[in-house]
Amino acid sequence: MATDFILDPETGDLMIKDGDLVIDYSDTQNLDDLMETVKGEIKTSPTTGVGVKRMVKQRQGAEFLVGEARLQMQADGWVEIKASHQDNNLIVEAQRQE
Repeated sequence: MATDFILDPETGDLMIKDGDLVIDYSDTQNLDDLMETVKGEIKTSPTTGVGVKRMVKQRQGAEFLVGEARLQMQADGWVEIKASHQDNNLIVEAQRQE
């Protein structure tokens, strides 16, 4: 499991506890970032990102969304990926390549 600075899920700011930056396991945070990032948003890696919110607004099909999520996760080093679409939710389970 990867560790990183943890962001406050409500504000997106760095999380601070007792005056120190919080460092913890970040796999879930990294997946959230990958799903929310829109292609072109990261200038040094313009093809990275799923852009789930944009896809939903554009009414992309569920199969396309699941396929794009799986493709982006593979490129980011995730393995044993299980991605599906159920009840208007993207369900993702995966392990990080060690």
